[in-house]
Amino acid sequence: MSENVAVIASVLKPVDDTRLYEKLGLSIRETKKYRVNIIGFAVKNPPRHPGMEFHGIYSGSRLYWTRLLVPWRFLVKLIEIKRNCKHKHKYARKHSLDRKQKPTLKLLIVCTPELLFPAVLYKIIFGTRLWYDVQENYRRNVQYQSVYFPWLKPLLKLMLRMVETISRPFIDHYLLAERGYLRELKFVNGRYTVLENKYKSIQVYKKNSNHQHHRVRLIFSGTCSWENGILEAVSLAEALIQRQYPVQLDIAGQVPDPDILQFLYRKAEFFKGQITMAGGNGALMGHSVIMEHAARADFGLVAHQPNPSNENCIPTKIYEYLGLKLPILLQSHPLWESVIRPYQGGLVLDFNQFHPDELWKKMCDTEFYTKIPGSEICWEQEEQKLLTLLSE
Repeated sequence: MSENVAVIASVLKPVDDTRLYEKLGLSIRETKKYRVNIIGFAVKNPPRHPGMEFHGIYSGSRLYWTRLLVPWRFLVKLIEIKRNCKHKHKYARKHSLDRKQKPTLKLLIVCTPELLFPAVLYKIIFGTRLWYDVQENYRRNVQYQSVYFPWLKPLLKLMLRMVETISRPFIDHYLLAERGYLRELKFVNGRYTVLENKYKSIQVYKKNSNHQHHRVRLIFSGTCSWENGILEAVSLAEALIQRQYPVQLDIAGQVPDPDILQFLYRKAEFFKGQITMAGGNGALMGHSVIMEHAARADFGLVAHQPNPSNENCIPTKIYEYLGLKLPILLQSHPLWESVIRPYQGGLVLDFNQFHPDELWKKMCDTEFYTKIPGSEICWEQEEQKLLTLLSE
């Protein structure tokens, strides 16, 4: 039987990113109809999985000039993958292997807007099924987040609008990582499937804590940015530590901003053993490693600061902490609260205004997870939607 090829491509997401690899990639591969190629941010030790290949296409900072070359590199990589399909087919025929049909690049999933133009160009020339996986509302990110220079924002927003509008006739289907994007993104009208970033169950070492003899471990996982609340998370841990409560904050995730990295180094040095950094060099961390740290924690911090760019978004780690049955300290936000409320999954607070003594008492006295989260928080439900799409 011939294996066609599916390509999943991003720029800033690492090739072992949980959505690219663990969710979309593995779900597509498990159909046994596709050999999956994942293109993304380069990592030192990409995963090894039968029937999957990983290609690093970028490794610079978000705003480094070499990022301008990525669309061209992406197009070259697609042509290279197509050529490899041809060579493998010739090899199979030469050695009388069971390959009745010539494999081809049958499905292309683009997860970053700057890759849309080369993807469309490839589709026009060679033909393929093209999906756009909308993981973020990029225009809102540009407008409301502090990552981008103010003078650059109007140009970036204009470019994004042009890319999204011009590419629309060529996109066969849109995958939406957030249900809320239906209210924000008009260009997806009529051709979409919502695949939320729910919990992908993986084997991890479970925590083994004893509050009477050990510190209560807090975890901040994922990207450490100002928007994601790393400053507020550290401030909360400091407040509890200064009140002599036995608390330890573990930080496990990518630190893309050098200023934030230095800030965290200083805090870790000052609060030796009470604020720790996994890795500690600002490099990308594998998602499975991050989940290992989360599984050993006592509370997960979701300190994202409410912003128009995330008002309709549910942080992935809410589902991950629910899946681990890890009590959550959650920044007040109606949408996020609605996710954890049915399970008594955590405490809601304002990270910018709270009383440490009251918070500590609630952390110790509250009975969490009076209802155990079920399949409704898991990726497997979303996977069925994806498998239905693949069979059409």
